[in-house]
Amino acid sequence: TYSLQLDWERIVRDAGDIDYDIRALALYRLGRRAEALAAWPGVPPDATAIIKLWDETIVACLNDAPNARELTERLSEYGSWGDPEGHVAQAIILSRLGSHDMAMRLLESAQAGGFTAPDTLARDPWLAPLRDDPRFAPLLQRAQASRREALA
Repeated sequence: TYSLQLDWERIVRDAGDIDYDIRALALYRLGRRAEALAAWPGVPPDATAIIKLWDETIVACLNDAPNARELTERLSEYGSWGDPEGHVAQAIILSRLGSHDMAMRLLESAQAGGFTAPDTLARDPWLAPLRDDPRFAPLLQRAQASRREALA
């Protein structure tokens, strides 16, 4: 996906209304918070508890609210979205918010679930604080090895 390639501008251009959440997060990554908030439609009143928490978390992040880290951590504790890529997305946000240990655990969980994103791990600026963690280099090496194996 474009998000794993860190191509935020292309997401904003191509995502359209169908992928409003991806578009809003790309705007967030570009520092265009007002646009991101305008693109975020919220969730219906009958949404599940985890979706409501996701909405509250994104709005808090988009507003740089003091409780953004707490909400993102609570969302991560909910368990799995059933999709290891979701763990990577959460880990990136948690890393930016300063919750480095939880971010590392989510990256490890994503990798254990079969999702590797070596370029994202190596280049995403929000993951920079994790690169000094002794668990990070082996994680990146496994992701790179997994990619080589898949391409062979």
